[in-house]
Amino acid sequence: MSVVDISNSALTPLEELPRATQSNPLGFDEVTLARREREIANIMKDYPNVPPKFIETAWDFVASSKSEEEALEQVKKWDRLPAKPRNPIQVDI
Repeated sequence: MSVVDISNSALTPLEELPRATQSNPLGFDEVTLARREREIANIMKDYPNVPPKFIETAWDFVASSKSEEEALEQVKKWDRLPAKPRNPIQVDI
């Protein structure tokens, strides 16, 4: 086992360390990010059984759509799509 001597190393001042930044892949401005955070928290209170990532994805979809009506029409189209057939695994016992 070796001992590391840090007495001669220069420590970086705390103010110079890089700060963590929030991920923003959709390019929302600071006001929209604050509104998103507040609205998602309120939605999660109303729908506690819905996964948070689902709520965030839905909020992002509506926010990045041209209008709420357009987003609603797209969701209705998705609802009309038939479910993909499942291929259940058959186990012989």
